This record gives sequence, C-alpha cells and structure tokens, in this order.
Amino acid sequence: MPAFLLRRLPIALTFFTCLAFASFCGAQTTGSGIVGSGTSTGSGTGSGTDTGSGATTTTYGPTDTDLGGGTVTLVSAIFNGGTVSNGTIDASSDYTGTSGEVTAVLTGTASLTVTATESFTLSAANTFTGATTVTGNGKLVVGHSLALQNSSLQRISQIDFGNLTAATLGGLSGSGNGVLANGSAAAVALSVGNNNAATTYSGALSGAGSLTKIGSGTLTLGNDNTYTGGTTVSAGTLQLGNAGGSGSVAGDITNNAALIFNRSDDYTFNGVISGTGAVTNNGLIVRLGQAQTYTGETNVAHGFLVLPTTVDQGLSASTQVTVASGAYFDISNHATTLAGLTGAGTVYSFGGTAGHLTVATSETQTFSGTLGGGYANFALTKSGAGTLTLSGDLNNYTQGTTISAGTLLANNTSGSATGTGAVTVNSGGTLGGGGFIGGLTTFESGAHLAPGNSPGTLTFTGGLILDAGSILDFQLGTASDLIRVSGGILTGPSSGTVTLNLTDSGGFSAGTYTLFDYTGAAVDNFDAHDFTLGTTLPGYSYSFAVSGSALQLTATAIPEPATVGLGLGVVAFLSALTLRRRQLARRERCRA
Repeated sequence: MPAFLLRRLPIALTFFTCLAFASFCGAQTTGSGIVGSGTSTGSGTGSGTDTGSGATTTTYGPTDTDLGGGTVTLVSAIFNGGTVSNGTIDASSDYTGTSGEVTAVLTGTASLTVTATESFTLSAANTFTGATTVTGNGKLVVGHSLALQNSSLQRISQIDFGNLTAATLGGLSGSGNGVLANGSAAAVALSVGNNNAATTYSGALSGAGSLTKIGSGTLTLGNDNTYTGGTTVSAGTLQLGNAGGSGSVAGDITNNAALIFNRSDDYTFNGVISGTGAVTNNGLIVRLGQAQTYTGETNVAHGFLVLPTTVDQGLSASTQVTVASGAYFDISNHATTLAGLTGAGTVYSFGGTAGHLTVATSETQTFSGTLGGGYANFALTKSGAGTLTLSGDLNNYTQGTTISAGTLLANNTSGSATGTGAVTVNSGGTLGGGGFIGGLTTFESGAHLAPGNSPGTLTFTGGLILDAGSILDFQLGTASDLIRVSGGILTGPSSGTVTLNLTDSGGFSAGTYTLFDYTGAAVDNFDAHDFTLGTTLPGYSYSFAVSGSALQLTATAIPEPATVGLGLGVVAFLSALTLRRRQLARRERCRA
C-alpha cells in the first residue's frame, strides 16, 4: 500500500482483504484528515485516489499495477517499469515515463515527458492535453492510435508507431525528423491537429505514410517533407512554409479546408490540388506546375501566383480569385476561365502568346485593381449571369473585351476600364456604369447599353457603334442617364432601329432629356429616325430629335380622359348657347 506522511489525525482508512507486505487488492478509502505533500510509490495491484493539500507524486513500477477499474487523481505520476492497467489516472501537472507500459487511460491537463533509455509504451486512448516531449535518447512507443490524440508531440523523431497503421496527434511541433512507418515498415496514416491549436513543425517527414490535417487550428510545415502517401487538409489550415525558403510536401494535396503557401523564395508546386478548400499565397512567388482542380477560392494575398505556362486552364473554372492590393496574378500565354474576380491587385500576362481571361461570375463582384500594368498582352471576356464591376484607373490590357452574358460595369474615374482594345457586347450582354471606355465599342443586336449608376454618365472616348436591334436602358428624371461619345466615330444602324427602354430615376416629368452628347466625335448614319420606343413611362407621348451634337427625347404629358371629356362638354354647351341666340335673333327680325 502507498505510504503517506500523515500530518493530522484522526484519519479513517478502510481496507478490504489481501493486505500483505505493503501491497493491496480491493478498494482503498481515504477518510477525514489531510494527506500531506510527498511521494507515494505504487507496486503490486490496487486502486485508489491520492488527494491532499500539497503536491502529490505517485511512482508506478517496477512491478505491475492494477488500478482496479478506478480513477486515481493526482498532481504528477512517474512510470518506472511494469504495466499500469485497468483504470484512469488524472494528473494536473505532469507525467514522466522512464520505462514500462501504460494501458490505463491518462487524462487531465498534465504534460508527458519521456526519458526512457529503451522504450516507454502508451497503449490506451488517452485524453491528456499537455504536450508530449521525448528527451535525450528516449523512445516512445505509440501502442494505440489515439494515445496522443489531444497532446502536441514535440519530438516525432523518437516515436515508434509499433504495429499501428494510423495515429492521431493533438498537434505536431519541434525539429526532429520523422518516418511515417511502423515497426513492420508498413505505412502510417498520421492525422494532426485534434487539439485545435496552432503548431509549427520544422522537421521533415518521410516514408510511405500520409498526413491529414484535422482540427480548427493551423499546422505549419517549415521543412521539405518527402512522405509519399499524400496530404489531406480536412479541417483548419495547413501552411507550407514559415516565411523562409523551405516548407513543402511531395505529391498531390486534397484540400477541403484551407491551404496556405508562405515561403520567401521562388517556389514551384508540381502537384495537383483538389477538393473544395481555399488556397492562398502569402509568400513571395508560387508557380503552379500543373493544372489544378480544386473548386475553392484562390487568394493571392501577397507576392505572385503564376499559372502553368504549358497548359490552358491552370485553375478550375469553379474557383473565384481575389488579388489583394500589392499582389500579382500571372495568366501568361494561356486561356483561363474563373468563377469570379475581386480585389485591388494586378492581373497581368506577358510573352509572345496572348492570354485570355474569362470571368464567368454568377454573383455581383468588383475588381478595383489593375488589368495589365507592365504586361498587358491578354483579352477579357465577361460571361455568366452576374455583374462584374471594373473600377481601376490603370487598366491597359491590349487584346480587347467581350461581354457575352451578364453585366460589365465600367466605374473608373479616368483612363479606360476596358483597356486599350476594342469592346464587343454580344446579344444578352450588358455594358453599363459611370466610367470611361477607351476602345471602339460595338453593341450587337440584342446587346444592352445601360449607362450610369442609377443614374449617371458613361463616356466612350474611342467611338461607339449601335447595331440594329441593340437596346438602350435609360433612367430619366430629376437626375438622368447620359451617353457621352467624346472621340472616335458614333455610328447608328445602317437599317433597322435601336430600342429605348425607360424607367423613372425619380422626379420624371414632361420635358426634354438629352440621351447622347457626342461633342468631339464624328458621326456616321446617326439620327433621330434610328430609334424606337420599347418600355416607356405611361402618361406621356415621346419624340426623338437631334439638336446640335445631342440626341434628345421630349416627353409630352397626355391629358387625362376626364379632363378631355370636360373640355368637350364645355365646347358643346357654348355651341348650343350660340345656336339658341341666333334662333332668337331671327325671330325678332321676322316680327319686325
């Protein structure tokens, strides 16, 4: 039986049978009194609870200890040989393993330090939350896949996975290298992050095993890992690199949470990232060596993200890309379709072959950065039912803009929102906004021109062509939309008409509204007869006219039916009165 220093009596002790030679079996009950600080040594079999007013350390071994299915609550425990089994030990400070095996469950907030010269084995699904450290030449044998499920392991280099093929760690830190293989050289699937904490591992993992990031925290890999079983991010964040020149994994990555690149060098990732999670570059340069298939968001938070130059569609068409201010997204030489584009950074393309960026958004998005910059050899297509707003003033991409579906809004304050190339709006597409368009712009039949931002002025500095069947969507009122063509040629349809749809921007009334101001532009086949009315505001009649360098619409109020009826009644009354007076005048003449 463990020997304690008793500082005050009385104390009630109850023992069952099997007392012999300081060993016990059965139950030990601690009654009233105070158990002081000191050390208790347990050997043989028994169960109980060490409690006291001071720190209590229990040493188990070198013989076996059976806890009898009970729970031992203490401050610290030392395992010094033998097997401790059949129960739970709850320590609040620390566990120390020098030798032996523990098949009992270790719980509590204690940490574990392994100093074994040969080996120390944990063979239960432990739940203790303190860190696990292996010191000196110690060796920790993990005999249960959940032995360290809530503990952060600080030295994986001195871990033996025994016969396991899978293991879960609360976290992983330290600098020692580890091998993801068991004692039979079989691959070990290692899951890390169950304690939801942020940890950094600067060692390297090798072997045939795999790594899975679990839990809500961040695992940072600061070294170049060579394990071949693949990498999965199931929850939380896996970060490759710790702001240095290393930090990588071999092969492909399945990412269903968050993957971050954070290296300070020019790094090429040659694997394929799949899954639904987000991918972020927070380092210097990340080059993608293959086409990626993940569908989560792509965030260029810092530095450069460079798409592969050997294939088209370097990213999945389902990913939305955000380029932060000061960051760069390289689409050089190939065609890439994205589900969205936002941010304030730079999208560029250089090389002999022009790039082609298609933004197929179904949402409402704004890109306020630069399309082009120093390397502007690409074209832009807006597709998808959503709205993309371009508000940057430095867009200078050269290969043109096509709006095949949805809406593109030019909301820049200077320059050209659509670069220097020509702009084409296909049937079903809409070009609008209150900014400036630099290239010659053509609206095909079925295309919509919607100037302003409820309302406002859209300016074309390079000319405007309106094909027959194109559609104007105007808001008129106290403040009204306006199309200004300040350069190039303004061209109307050679045959057919352009349809004008009207809505009230507030305060609409009878009067004359300027639709087009083409001061400074040449005119070809553009006059009032080129326009017809579609949706209008009721209660008015409308007419088009050209006045100087402006196309104007005049709205005239139509009298209400009651007013018309009243006027007709008055006319009829006056006519009848006049007739009666004439009849009376004739009678008077006849009598005379």
